[in-house]
Amino acid sequence: MRFEAIDEVRPEGHVGLIAAPLALPILPVETFVRYQHALGVEVRTETRKDPVMTPISRPLDNTDIRNIGAYLSSLPPPDHPPGKDERPDLTEAGEQLAIANHCASCHMEGFVGKDAVPRLAGQREAYLLKALRDFKSGARRGGGVAAMPDAVYPLSDAGLQALAHYFSRLR
Repeated sequence: MRFEAIDEVRPEGHVGLIAAPLALPILPVETFVRYQHALGVEVRTETRKDPVMTPISRPLDNTDIRNIGAYLSSLPPPDHPPGKDERPDLTEAGEQLAIANHCASCHMEGFVGKDAVPRLAGQREAYLLKALRDFKSGARRGGGVAAMPDAVYPLSDAGLQALAHYFSRLR
């Protein structure tokens, strides 16, 4: 697994840089509501099992989760250029799949998300691909009226890779 240095956030405040797996989301772009839901409901109750987040979330209470969510929601989305696209063919295929599958109808124009619907634009490609594969396999169900398992079921793994690549390239 590849790692990247990120700011570590604890309930008592910012404590510096840690190494985080690239298969984790870029949390500052997640909304407060989605972060609370994922951590507080899915991960802490092990509805959504995650070998990294489950042990971290167990000792947190609702106040901790609200405080972390409030801090993360106050941060702007990352502002870094994606660099040269080494796979423009994959970007094009992903864009076509996003249009054909009406991804923007839930994830909003620009794939910026809203409330419990997460932002896709600019997320780590490895995280997006893992999430899409987990929805397809049933390892991740989503919450509320989430339609992701149904949305990704007919897609091939190549299609999931194309979507993950496309969304990761957006800013």
